[in-house]
Amino acid sequence: MKTTKWLVAILLMLSLALTLCACDDDDDNDSGWGRDDEEEDVVKNRIEGWEIEDISCKITGDEYKYVYVEFTCTNRNSSAEAFAYDVMVAVYQDGVELNDNGGTDYDALNNVKSGISVTYEYGRYRLTSETSDIEVEFSDILGNTTYSRTFEIEDCRVEED
Repeated sequence: MKTTKWLVAILLMLSLALTLCACDDDDDNDSGWGRDDEEEDVVKNRIEGWEIEDISCKITGDEYKYVYVEFTCTNRNSSAEAFAYDVMVAVYQDGVELNDNGGTDYDALNNVKSGISVTYEYGRYRLTSETSDIEVEFSDILGNTTYSRTFEIEDCRVEED
């Protein structure tokens, strides 16, 4: 009986090893299973099952200037999920994270069904400079930045309060 168990265990290990060997990372593979460049861009914008697109920024304020970040995201998960529970958004200027002063879109806490796109506005981040670039980072819940976008301050639309 012991020999049979060992034989089964060895056979299972060998089949696992053969399975792993069959999966190769050869980029020259012309089997048609690879992604084209356009699909690759979409994957770069995908975090925790959310596809992020159309990122823009606007600046408001008189005495103090604030930046808001607007983006559209599509739930590519298999079930309804809440964006704010899956993805973290951080805004930086000169390498320092800006504080959110209460302008974040709390609709991001609501569940969104699979395949549905929504537009969120995160913001009221107080600028530390009126000339430095703004960097927006999207991270998974562990804090691993998976997508970022940098805006020159001139590229942000300006709205009066």
